[in-house]
Amino acid sequence: MRKIIFWSTLEAAFSAFASERDALECFANSEQAFAFVRMMRWPEEVICPHCRSSSCHFLPGRQVWQCAWCRRQFSAKTGTIMADSALSLGQWLTAAWMVAHDNERLRVCDLRHALGITQKTARVLLERIRAAKLKGMFEIVELSRNAPKTIQFGATAECKRIFLDAVGNER
Repeated sequence: MRKIIFWSTLEAAFSAFASERDALECFANSEQAFAFVRMMRWPEEVICPHCRSSSCHFLPGRQVWQCAWCRRQFSAKTGTIMADSALSLGQWLTAAWMVAHDNERLRVCDLRHALGITQKTARVLLERIRAAKLKGMFEIVELSRNAPKTIQFGATAECKRIFLDAVGNER
């Protein structure tokens, strides 16, 4: 079933972080950031964004899936505002958290310093996230109706609560 992740869902998921430092700590771990995006996009099974097949095999070395049907590879970023970006998932999620909490006063230089990126990259990142916020959606993803009850990976309790909130607060 095609489903939109609304910006308000992300804001609700991000509300568990009390500060920028908490968000940075959680998303600094690439495995936790990858698990967060994966759970937001595919809570039950991974669906190929090209042919909609559920016969996908994970290639852990590159963190991509390969579809058994169309043979194309795709990542967690494919089909999102994060596509075609060299930034890590953790940097994207931290930037989205910063926009969700301080959109009006957030400046490019603040984002640049927090993420350790160039000013040009920070500007493009901020433009993409603000445009997504204005549209009211962060990404269009494939989701099913049954949200998972537990998460089976080594995340902190805080991150687990965020994942469950993000999946449970869909519209």
